Amino acid sequence: MKHKWSAVIIARNEEKHLASCIQSILEITDDIVLVDSGSTDNTVSIAESLGIHIYEIGWNGYGANKNFGASKAKNNWIISIDGDEVISPALKDSILSLQPEKGSVYLLNSLVNYAGTWIKHCGWYPRYKIRIYNREDCKWDAAKVHENLTPLTGNKQVKLKGDLLHYSYDSVQDHEKRINDYARLRAEGWIENDKRPSFSKRYFGSIFQFIKTYVIKLGFLDGKAGWTISKMNAKLSDLQIKFYDESVRP
Repeated sequence: MKHKWSAVIIARNEEKHLASCIQSILEITDDIVLVDSGSTDNTVSIAESLGIHIYEIGWNGYGANKNFGASKAKNNWIISIDGDEVISPALKDSILSLQPEKGSVYLLNSLVNYAGTWIKHCGWYPRYKIRIYNREDCKWDAAKVHENLTPLTGNKQVKLKGDLLHYSYDSVQDHEKRINDYARLRAEGWIENDKRPSFSKRYFGSIFQFIKTYVIKLGFLDGKAGWTISKMNAKLSDLQIKFYDESVRP
């Protein structure tokens, strides 16, 4: 019997890439759940036109929205996708030939498109992320950013061949807005967990992030895009401190 999959997409204002995202998944399963967190563009209407299940629940965090979507799926095996990600033909073949085993989770290799350039360095590639799991084995944690599946103890992690094409940044301006959002979420997480940025992070974090991205992670091989990404990583480090200080200041 062919194994049945369900896919869960979380999205907000993803009209540029959502149709391609959904169409790539429809070649694997027709049980697709879209969890929309307040889109103001055509995201919902595009999803409606493609006949998938839609839930508009607002923003409760990445983990919470993904868990909600998984609870609405028909099948236990979940493919977790963002609205700006597309399953490549090679990855589709890997998933279709997979016979998943309970107690295992499956990692997909994310290849990021940065304003028209595919990024092969900067610490961005290869970058394997757990995106296929059995909802009876684990769930997403409550982290506001960079959520993780838990518990993973005892679960075998298996890498699949093929790329998950991530159209993450349409422009440098888009990246800048994104790092502002991430920095605020990271600062909020520090405060909620009663953590303080260390001395080294506060005064040397941005310099370290630039050197790490551009030199150690070979960002210079990605040309102009690598230089820009390295600068943005440095800026992200500074913004986290800035937003933390603004939040805790009397």
